[in-house]
Amino acid sequence: MPNCKWCNQPFIEVKVWQVFCSGRCCQDWHLHQRKLAREEKLFARLRKRDEVLARLNNGELAQLVADSRGTPEQRKQVSETLARLSGNNGNGSGDAYREKWAAIRAEWEREDQEEEQQRRRNEPRFVRRI
Repeated sequence: MPNCKWCNQPFIEVKVWQVFCSGRCCQDWHLHQRKLAREEKLFARLRKRDEVLARLNNGELAQLVADSRGTPEQRKQVSETLARLSGNNGNGSGDAYREKWAAIRAEWEREDQEEEQQRRRNEPRFVRRI
């Protein structure tokens, strides 16, 4: 009598090639193999990331972080744009910007409501007949 590959219980062999006692054991074994493969793939990716970080010394890592922030000119331009959009520059252009986007948002909400009403009108209605 062979033993099941998953639960290690003896079972009566119906087919010559049978290695599991039931379909459930077969499914569990295959799902477990897929889980192990996913975990191994994740661990390999984490190992690779750790190796790359270990190869970088602190100076290189600091330089990468500094490069990701952009040049001083780019940072200055971004701060000016954000100040202009938020209305902190004192000329009131932020109010016009907020009003414009409030009107656009209101239009979007109105369109969403119309679409919802149209969808409700077109929904099939089920009538219970007695």
